[in-house]
Amino acid sequence: METELDRQLASLRASVALERPPERVDRAIATAIETDRGSERAASWRWRIAKPAWLALSAAVAATFAAIVIVDHDAVRSPLIDAGTAPVAVDADRAWFLPVVPVSELARADDALVVSAQLSRMTLVQLGLPVDPAQAADVVDTELLVRPDGALLAVRFVP
Repeated sequence: METELDRQLASLRASVALERPPERVDRAIATAIETDRGSERAASWRWRIAKPAWLALSAAVAATFAAIVIVDHDAVRSPLIDAGTAPVAVDADRAWFLPVVPVSELARADDALVVSAQLSRMTLVQLGLPVDPAQAADVVDTELLVRPDGALLAVRFVP
């Protein structure tokens, strides 16, 4: 079913079918098409060159993240603990002592005493523990493991 509009459009199409655009317009359209194809080729070429770099960068980021996760366990440990020392648990339901001397010296101290004390956070800095500067004036309840001559062997934080 053909309407009046369809007939008029067909007549218009037939009348302009043999018309050609001016040569300058035809050249401008051809140049625009060629430029677009060239930019697509350049973008494709750039991506082919950049893809290995992006893959290498992604692999480097993943490796860095994995290293951080693996090393993180040791990074948060107290600097007081030597590489070969482990915290010594006195009681299963109490906090652990953090040794400030090698564990071999702790093993030799048979007559060590446990002394309750309140230490300022600045003292904890001197022992090598990280402290928030905003809380430097606060005190912390601790128990100290000391030899009879007064030498400090280990620290335990009391909750």
